[in-house]
Amino acid sequence: MAREAEPSISCLQADAEALPFPDGVFDLAVFYNSLMDFDDMNAALDEGARVLKRGGALCASITHPLQDAGRFLEKSASSPFLIEGSYLDERRAIDAPMERDGRHMHFKGWAYPLESYSRALERNDLRIEALREPAAPNETLAGNPAGARWQRIPLFLMWRAVKNA
Repeated sequence: MAREAEPSISCLQADAEALPFPDGVFDLAVFYNSLMDFDDMNAALDEGARVLKRGGALCASITHPLQDAGRFLEKSASSPFLIEGSYLDERRAIDAPMERDGRHMHFKGWAYPLESYSRALERNDLRIEALREPAAPNETLAGNPAGARWQRIPLFLMWRAVKNA
């Protein structure tokens, strides 16, 4: 679809755990809403770091690990958020077949604690330059008072890490 949308841009489909590029050739690697969906997050992050030049940036946005660690007990804005089990365990967070408009999808994803991501960055000589944990924006919740509970825990975890020179 990308190739059809803009034929002048080179597009390639590849395995995130075995990128078909030499070491140190890119200034930027981006993992947008994907690291928590790979069967081997560490291998994918290792590959992203491998193809980065020294001084290059690795940027990521993931569903915040806290979201998959628990649940709100009710829909009210002040509902308690309950964590059953351990946030610290790497675990299957979602395994949900769905059908919508006659299309079948099967969502699978993992939940890793923040430390797992941090260790992967450290192992690859990447230094975190920026880290953000945004809550749901006010305009998204307009007209939905119960939605305010999503302003009490972060929706996403985003970071920019730079490969040491």
